[in-house]
Amino acid sequence: MLSHSNGCVIGDNRVHAKIYRRENEFFELLDGGEIDDTDRPSTPDRMMKLQSYAEHYKNIYLRNTREASEFFSMHEPSALFLARLEDPDKWTKLGEFLGTVVPATYNVHLNSSDSGP
Repeated sequence: MLSHSNGCVIGDNRVHAKIYRRENEFFELLDGGEIDDTDRPSTPDRMMKLQSYAEHYKNIYLRNTREASEFFSMHEPSALFLARLEDPDKWTKLGEFLGTVVPATYNVHLNSSDSGP
């Protein structure tokens, strides 16, 4: 996400802050005039930054995954599909979950613009 957004939030600062639980920082930056909330999406120099927040976003991801898992466990366990990205059989398993056949040769296209670290 950092490489294709120049290290800035993509889209609306306010929505991003709400989703990723950075509301206090959003209001401090807004009140200080450091970010903009009038034009959507804001220009990159008026947007919240993503650098140095890797741990925060990992924690949000883990929390959201846990909350979703707990919700489905209590209400409808069979309606949730979970797979590890590292699992070589994830596409076959997803197909089974959806009731369709995924060809053994199926593979997603990699992002060819990713220059890596």
